[in-house]
Parts: sequence; C-alpha cells; structure tokens
Amino acid sequence: MQQQACEEVYRDRISRSAEAYAVRKLGAFGAELGAVACFFDEPWQRVSAALTEPDRAWLLNQAAFRLRALGRLTEALEPMRAALEVAIEQENWKSAAIRAINLSELELTLGLVSDALADAGQSVEYAGRYADRSGDGFWRMSTRTTLADALQGSAESVDWAEEQSPTSAPADTSAPLGFVPQPKAV
Repeated sequence: MQQQACEEVYRDRISRSAEAYAVRKLGAFGAELGAVACFFDEPWQRVSAALTEPDRAWLLNQAAFRLRALGRLTEALEPMRAALEVAIEQENWKSAAIRAINLSELELTLGLVSDALADAGQSVEYAGRYADRSGDGFWRMSTRTTLADALQGSAESVDWAEEQSPTSAPADTSAPLGFVPQPKAV
C-alpha cells in the first residue's frame, strides 16, 4: 500500500517525477516535506521497509533537499549521508557523485570544512567511475569545481584562524576599501 502511494500519489501526482511541480512551480517545500514524511518510520533517518530500495534512497534525497531548502541544514545532513551511502552500495556512480557534491556543499555551509573536503574528494572519485563508463566528462569537471570550493573554504578558515590569533599584527585599515596595493617601480 505504501509503495503504491509513493508511486501513484507522491511521485506521479504531487512531485510529478522530474518536473518536481510542487517545489519548482509552487515553491511548496514545506508541504512537500510533509508528504515525504509519511514514508518515514523515523523522520529523516529510517524510510519504511515497505518501499523498494531505489524509492527509499530517492525519498532520503527528497527529504534532504527539502530540509536544506527550508533552512533546516543540520537536519538535512543525516538523510543526505544515507542517500549517498545507498548510491554507493548500488554502484550508481552518477548519483553518488551528485549526492557527494550536495553533501560537501552543505557541510561547507555549516562550517564542517574537513568533512566537506572529504566528500568533495569522494565526489571526484565517483564522477571518474561514472565518466569512465559513460564518457560524460561534465561530472568530472563539476565535482572538481566542488572540490576547489571546499579547498578555498579550507584556506579561508585557516586564514581566518590566523587573523584571530592574538599574536597577529592588526590589519591595516588606513587604505580605502577595495584598494589593492601595487608594486613599487624600481
């Protein structure tokens, strides 16, 4: 019964499959999250065993995306990680790469820089596996962009920590905002 409701009511009528009507056209993230919640035994952690494995993974991803869109970022971590694990178990490398990208971006937003770096690195690996089979190089580029973003965030966090150090010299505030010093002519 739950499988039928997932397919015929949620996927086909509410979400309208790839069209994602409720969220893309109506912006009804909260209402759709309520619909997704009906398929969880334990909210955002355990999807009903009455559903197929691909549908459970899809619903974990749906929940994570909607939680993230609603600003419930820490709640989105668990289902996002679980959806990634399922994609890896199924050796669905394209989905694994996409989900690792999303997880890395979320972790970076939350300031979990080392986790973001690890997941961005994994996304590059998964995209490579997918591209090797499909010949689609887009995901290699996309995942490397996410890795670069995480690396930049890592460097910025180190720079920020150094600036906060009590032994660091105070910043020069005499130059106008946006001023970039030029090398002196010799």
